Amino acid sequence: MHTVSPRSGPPPLPVSPRLTRKLIHPDHDESLFPVLFSPDGQSILATSTSHRLQIWNANTGEQIRTLQLPKRSIGNRLFIYGGTGTLAPDGRTLYVTFGKERFFPIRKDGKLSNHCETEGEILVWDVATGRQRPSLKQSPPHCVNGVTVSPDGATLLALDCVGDDNVRGNRKHGLTRWNLRTGEHRHLLDGFWNVRFAPDGKTFAASLFDIQTTRGKLVLFDAASGKERLVFAQTDKGRVIGTNFSPDGRYLAGVQDGSWATKPPPSEVKLWDTATGKEVGNIVAPEGTTPFRRPGQIMGAFASAVFSPDSRWLAACLHTGRIYLYDVAGRKLAWSQNVKNGYLRWARFSPDGRWLAAVGQDMPEDLTRREEVSPFDLPQPRIFLFDMKKGGQPEEIVAPHGQIVLFDFSPDSKTIALSGTGCVWLFDVSRPVTRK
Repeated sequence: MHTVSPRSGPPPLPVSPRLTRKLIHPDHDESLFPVLFSPDGQSILATSTSHRLQIWNANTGEQIRTLQLPKRSIGNRLFIYGGTGTLAPDGRTLYVTFGKERFFPIRKDGKLSNHCETEGEILVWDVATGRQRPSLKQSPPHCVNGVTVSPDGATLLALDCVGDDNVRGNRKHGLTRWNLRTGEHRHLLDGFWNVRFAPDGKTFAASLFDIQTTRGKLVLFDAASGKERLVFAQTDKGRVIGTNFSPDGRYLAGVQDGSWATKPPPSEVKLWDTATGKEVGNIVAPEGTTPFRRPGQIMGAFASAVFSPDSRWLAACLHTGRIYLYDVAGRKLAWSQNVKNGYLRWARFSPDGRWLAAVGQDMPEDLTRREEVSPFDLPQPRIFLFDMKKGGQPEEIVAPHGQIVLFDFSPDSKTIALSGTGCVWLFDVSRPVTRK
């Protein structure tokens, strides 16, 4: 048994008076990786590392339903927002990927090599009833790694792979399009792609990354035909991650991440015009900013880049604790600010555009595994809340002890849900709070 010595954590700080409710997850000691409101704002969903999905009533905090989702043999986390699981735009249907891979040696043409066999499907649940619907399966079965659904709920794009005998990769990746109304599917692209639908659902941006060569490219495709429309970027040192369309569909933003390269280039957020494919703006990380690295994790310097609901602003945050606000129409940086508490994880705007929020939590440099330390021995998480009307310094919302990952605004922009260790905290941002 591995024994970990207790850490002498920082003294506890008073929790923000904005905290109104704590929702307890059945897996009390596990991190909750996704947390999100249903589109109608009536429910809150969160999944543990054991893949147990809990649904609460957002108004009363009452537990509505618990779903035990399948544990994958590849990937140990379930992200329900266009990752290994996704919620349909209307909030009524949940799609979850399932996949297994098995490797064993074979002799081919007198040479010994590895062979990979895969199996998998896309599992479907009715969120309102908790009943499982017929799965989406291919023949032969493909291991499914990720899914995303179009804004109208009619099309699903799945990143999948099938077994192979080639020595280099042992599996063939590709992108498959599913018609969710007819059940028909068609292979679109080869390779390891990450995709994002445009707001009108007519096109999608796909980012290809070859981990063997560290080459990547970002392409705009027609959703109906699967044909290439524009190439936004091609690079020999990295990939484009975290892509987002502006709500009006005119722009695409993404993080140019070279963290996998031997000599990574400077990390930057790029802005492209979706009509021409031309780069029209960027935010470059300060000189000397290195990719975020921990055992088992390599991420670019930028944690995220998101648009405001009116498409006027693009916000980006560095893992090291700086937030940038970019004027999209003016093609210039409006401001940048350092916030306390170092490491930032995510930023997003409230649906009404009033707030820009980012979450952060320091982690000890000698921490090798997140599970090896009690959340009570870590600095308390923070939410940095910027008032887009008043400007100025952000309000620092101190959360209870816990290992945080993600957060979400309610559709009415009045509440922030923050995932913790075995629970979800709700913060009311609709009323003024006197600063001490």
